[in-house]
Parts: sequence; structure tokens; C-alpha cells
Amino acid sequence: SGEKPYRCPDCGKSFSHGATLAQHRGIHTGARPYQCAACGKAFGWRSTLLKHRSSHSGGKPHHCPVCGKAFGHGSLLAQHLRTHGGPRPHKCPVCAKGFGQGSALLKHLRTHTGERPYACAQCAKAFRNRSSLIEHQRIHTGEKPYKCSDCGKSFIRSSHLIQHRRTHTGEKPFPCPFPGCGKVFARSENLKIHKRTHTGGCLSPAAPPPRRTRPRPVGPCPSSSPGPRR
Repeated sequence: SGEKPYRCPDCGKSFSHGATLAQHRGIHTGARPYQCAACGKAFGWRSTLLKHRSSHSGGKPHHCPVCGKAFGHGSLLAQHLRTHGGPRPHKCPVCAKGFGQGSALLKHLRTHTGERPYACAQCAKAFRNRSSLIEHQRIHTGEKPYKCSDCGKSFIRSSHLIQHRRTHTGEKPFPCPFPGCGKVFARSENLKIHKRTHTGGCLSPAAPPPRRTRPRPVGPCPSSSPGPRR
């Protein structure tokens, strides 16, 4: 019927259900009743907790239709899609590379300036991005928030969990692009090594090992005086 009898005493907004009003009031009170069992982070909405939990499980349901890369949130996919031809109004003054967001340009500029503003308080190692610092700090704390739901093994980075889960699923998402090859790999670095078998790279896994030569026996130096004639 559209009736909304549950009214917020703080801002006057009305709701159809008391449970929705209770969740809404958390905006005013700061209450966060939904806590992540993996890392302890709390949220005001159950839907936000469910999205957050996908970062621990490696679940990334949002796939790029162009390159197949997966993301945990639709907003991240939207940002990524700009790399495939969307508007890039933010130009680098050094190399003219374009970016869809100003924040991405700022991160990129540090590759030119060498700036590393995020320093670790424990070892003074510095990083270009805050996310890299957070991952590094887990080396000191021992925190491994990304846990495999199949075997319980934990990891520092979500990317490591995603790679590990392929040992359970058998997924190999990196195919060789050379026609007629058909090989697929679970890790992108293994594909890079394999591609050298087609390009003739010196580190190709198909290249024969270096030939081992038997060392010559070391004897006394030959005498400079002529020996007896025969």
C-alpha cells in the first residue's frame, strides 16, 4: 500500500519496516552490528558486510566483458572499464599517458618522481600507494586475512588466494595467444615464460640446457727446452 509508519526521530525519514528503520538509524548513531568473522571489521548494513566478505573468499562476481578480469565490486569494474577506451581526461605532463580518474594520475606520477609517501613505521620501507603499505605491514603483524574456504590456508594478499584456489578448481585462465598452441596456464608469470618458446627468448623453458664440458686435467707446464729427437 506504500504506507511507511516507521519514522526516524533524527531526520524524519520514513520506512515501511521497523528493521529498515533500525539499520538506517545506524547512520546517526554510528552503530555497526554486522561484523566480519575473518578480520573483525564492522559494518552498518548486512549488504555491505556481504560485499566485504567476498574480499576474503576471493569471490569476484563482476567480470569485464572485454578482457575477462574479475572484480569484487561493481564500482571497481566500472573504473576498470575506462581502461578499455573510455574517456581519459587526466593526462600525465611527463609522458602524456591518459587516465580516467585524477587519483590514478597522481599514483602514476610517482613512477616519474620516485615519490614514496607511505612509509612503514616499523622498518621505514616506503611505498607509492597506501594499499601497498597495508599489504607490507602484514609481514610484521603476521596478519593473513584472505582464507581459502576449501583447505583453510591463509594469505596476505587476495591475489595470492585467487592463485591458490586454482589448485582446487583446476582453473587455468591464461591461454597462450600464439595460433595452434592451445596451452593454458594457472598463473600469468608461467604464461610469460612459456611465450618465450615461441619468441626465442633466452630463458625459454624449451631451450636445451647449457652444454657441460668436462674439465681438462691440470698437469705440469710443458718444458720450454726441446726434447730428444726420434
